Amino acid sequence: MRAKALVLACLAGALLLASGCGGDGGVETAETPPASPSPQASSTSQLTTYTNEEWGFALEYPADWSQGDPPAGLQLGDVDFATGFTSVGRLGELSEAEAEEATAAFVTGGRMPEELSDSDFRALLEENAAAMEEASGEMPTPGNPGIAFTRTEITALAGVPCLVADMNAEYEQGSVRHMRFYMLGKGDVFYTLVVYTTEDRWAQDKALLESIAQSFVIHD
Repeated sequence: MRAKALVLACLAGALLLASGCGGDGGVETAETPPASPSPQASSTSQLTTYTNEEWGFALEYPADWSQGDPPAGLQLGDVDFATGFTSVGRLGELSEAEAEEATAAFVTGGRMPEELSDSDFRALLEENAAAMEEASGEMPTPGNPGIAFTRTEITALAGVPCLVADMNAEYEQGSVRHMRFYMLGKGDVFYTLVVYTTEDRWAQDKALLESIAQSFVIHD
């Protein structure tokens, strides 16, 4: 897949999931069932673990958040798997007002045509970083918000190269969401972890969202 096509597919899927689309689906269960969701994130939230054996990863998220999958028929571009975690309601069942205020995280996975080495993935991430600069200001699909990347950096996560990108998404009604992408891969799987909240709550929720990202592990 061409780098820019991959970026736009990830953007389109991210913005669609961030709008609250989705629903219940067959998923791996967390170690502890989530309690009633809270509308506010907290850096002191007790964490629970989500593990997905089929897609070979695990991460920690606040125990008072809900977890759910989008329906199988939802078109997310070149994405074969998606699941999400939200501070209010449940993915796919959020009102428009709840979706606007949610602090959330979600993971997508896609199968590559063949297995790639770490150096291959790094080269792909470098192409994606360049494509993000080109994509800034574009709308991936009609009706989606204007987007602007404020940072792209290749670092490491889960023991493999990772592209970290900060993006602001401005919606027609004037609200702005701050989204952080973590793009990484191993073998024949390309993962995108996205964490987000409203722009005015980013400073408050940043530590918690970063802790979710840092808990991401890839199983051998």
